[in-house]
Amino acid sequence: MRLRAWSAALTVLAALAASPAPAADVKRVVLLETATLAVIQEITSSLVSQLEHLGYRQGETLDLEIVNAEWSRERGESLLRAAIAESRPDLVVSVATLASQTARAVLRGTDIPQLFVLVSAPVEAGLVDSLDGPTGTNITGHTPRVPMAARLELAIVMLQKAEVRWPVRIGVVHSDYPSALADLADLERKAAGREDATVVPLKVGAPSDAGGVDQMTREVLARISTWTERVDVLWVAGGPMGRSGDFIAAVSAASSVPVLVTPDVKTLCRGAIFAVAVDADTQGRDAAQMAHAILGGTAAGEIPIGHPDAIRVAVNLDEAIRRGIVVPPDVLEVADIGVCTPNRRAGGRRN
Repeated sequence: MRLRAWSAALTVLAALAASPAPAADVKRVVLLETATLAVIQEITSSLVSQLEHLGYRQGETLDLEIVNAEWSRERGESLLRAAIAESRPDLVVSVATLASQTARAVLRGTDIPQLFVLVSAPVEAGLVDSLDGPTGTNITGHTPRVPMAARLELAIVMLQKAEVRWPVRIGVVHSDYPSALADLADLERKAAGREDATVVPLKVGAPSDAGGVDQMTREVLARISTWTERVDVLWVAGGPMGRSGDFIAAVSAASSVPVLVTPDVKTLCRGAIFAVAVDADTQGRDAAQMAHAILGGTAAGEIPIGHPDAIRVAVNLDEAIRRGIVVPPDVLEVADIGVCTPNRRAGGRRN
């Protein structure tokens, strides 16, 4: 059902994308970011670039205002309400979960359309009721959710020749962030009944307004020696931690077991071994096409939730070698192994 809905969405968006950007009036867009985090700003940049490619020009056909919540729901709500009071937007774009939940609280019950992006668990975050089909309300969005079964199977394949005990104990580093909890629950479901893997939850407190990911990093580092006595590998769940290169680098340096999985290719090279994810650039471009459709007159509630049509498998070969993990030849054939060491020959970049 989801594939049919997404195919229908592509048909709608393709038809709309072929038309030029509206030029009769200036379209006002307010973009609310969750925090200052590389992947968030990359998505914003990609979205803005694609809008320019579609014919929108700041100050001419577009009035784009970008505000940043800096991990604070109160700050995000205040900035968004002020932007709306200044001039009613034609569209509010929210990047990542906190910003999207904040915008939803403000926009629910209004006729101002909302478009979310970089939300891995929109149902669990309370943004939509289902990922299948249009929402019928004033919200739609794009989710980078990658099938958990594929990620778990790749993890098991990668560990076949590693010196780990079986069943391998996978320590899932997670917070109460909706995408992190969704990752944990999904992984527990997929591992249930398997004889080669068990899941060990490793909970971290959610970031406060002041502390952010730095606070989460300190908490993990204080517990890492105890945690690694209970697990064979670490799996960083979705949410702020997996999107922070500094977090991955700090945990990898302090951990006696490998950080096997990170949810973001950009953070992979800071000390994790593999990622199966959707590029920030792809997410931004896809969101821009959806924004173009809404600004062109299509109701947000008529556009199905977007899903990735290209998934990237990337491997940090240097970290794998350092940790004594032999990457199987069939993985090398489909994975991007040049992402962390550019002079290496890259394999298939898309799967």
